[in-house]
Amino acid sequence: MNMVKDITQIDKNFAQNDNVDKKNTIFYNVLEKPFSIYGVSYDSENERFCRFPFEIAKTVNTKDDNIEILSYHTSGGRIRFATNSKKITVMVMFKYLTRMSHMTLLGSSGVTICENTDKGEKLVCSIRPNFNVETGYVSVNDLTTRKSKRLRNYTLYFPLYNGVNEIILGFDKDAEVAEGLAYKKIAPVLYYGSSITQGGCASRPDLSYQAIIAKENNVDFINMGFSGGAKGEPNMVKYLSTVNCSVFVLDYDHNAYPMSMLEDTHYNFYKKFRTANKHAPIIFVSRQGYKQNKEGNPRFQ
Repeated sequence: MNMVKDITQIDKNFAQNDNVDKKNTIFYNVLEKPFSIYGVSYDSENERFCRFPFEIAKTVNTKDDNIEILSYHTSGGRIRFATNSKKITVMVMFKYLTRMSHMTLLGSSGVTICENTDKGEKLVCSIRPNFNVETGYVSVNDLTTRKSKRLRNYTLYFPLYNGVNEIILGFDKDAEVAEGLAYKKIAPVLYYGSSITQGGCASRPDLSYQAIIAKENNVDFINMGFSGGAKGEPNMVKYLSTVNCSVFVLDYDHNAYPMSMLEDTHYNFYKKFRTANKHAPIIFVSRQGYKQNKEGNPRFQ
């Protein structure tokens, strides 16, 4: 029996449309107006998006934590815009593709687009890389089922565990493109933690727990979750204490072990942040306590 490695050869519904109609499509770099970018900024020197200043990341980075690398993972990055285009073309470029056995490529390296409605955000399309791509992917998303030509507000969510060098959006030649829905006029919610905070192992970029909270409340957020990291390092504390936020969620005890590390850093983290920011509520989140059984599986207490 011949084995098929690519399921799209059997079921065409699994394939993404990458046939771009360049003649009837106008392309925009998302760094331009009218697009609004949240949760990440663009590092022009290194030509990629980041969520943590590179120069500061280097001072926090260790050979074990790799904060410097993870600062370029775009978890929490979003783009808001409005359009009446019947097609949205998305092009994502990067230096490498993050592949993991326990997390979907859509969650780690794909993007999602949600529509902002009176009842909250609803998923419009999921855009994922194929397993064999190296430096980028493209997807043409057909919205021709929309009966009216009115402007609709959208939010595009960046990958949770992948770097992004560039995102290009394409719209119908005759379509209008405008600013998207603004978040509530309050400072963003700031999250600091480990892999769960970064988004592991959400199946889609808009399903990290911070994104879910933001969708429910239309409040901006900043994701400072770092897989294997988040140990309350002094330079990290110093930086986060300067970030303007409406709420600070402190969730870093997963990797701060042995217990003496947490004892040495946790209160000091709180004290320095509270000295710099006297008003933002601070929410402490702790891991569920458990012990392993003989098979190595967690036994919750």
